[in-house]
Amino acid sequence: MNRLLCITLCILSTITVSGEEASDTHLKEIIIVDPVKGTVGDVNIRQNIDTTIKEIGEHRVRKEIEYLEGHPNDVYIIDINGYSIRKYHSYVSFTSPIFRLKDTELGVGSTIKEFHDNYGRGKYNIADAESYDWISQNPMYHFCVPAEELEMGLSGEIIVNENQKVSELTVW
Repeated sequence: MNRLLCITLCILSTITVSGEEASDTHLKEIIIVDPVKGTVGDVNIRQNIDTTIKEIGEHRVRKEIEYLEGHPNDVYIIDINGYSIRKYHSYVSFTSPIFRLKDTELGVGSTIKEFHDNYGRGKYNIADAESYDWISQNPMYHFCVPAEELEMGLSGEIIVNENQKVSELTVW
């Protein structure tokens, strides 16, 4: 059964983690995000949170409440090798460049150009929260940049600065 992986790309001009620039492709350590297996490091992101807590220990999970679209939602902050991911009901997000997609090793700090080079040109999607999307079929990926991060050209076309760096990834 094919699983849909949605990765939301948010843009920030520069990101630093522990004094290292996020665009440094020579990170000393990486944590693999495997969308096919549904894992981030040693954590299965598709299982329920109770099973995750049993497997990795309660000391690595902290619960918070976050309001999404006006409704309270449980969010679990999960520690993976000293870095955290945010686990929502059906997806996770992270902002550290330590997390890298298994198939391309792209992640936070990678440029939009690198995503274009690996997944093709994106497409503006007005129906789905006005986003700029990339889609790959094998495995199935869906990447998007919120429309407010894009510029509109004089004739209404969407302009994407390929040198912009990704500041957050969200994986379904």
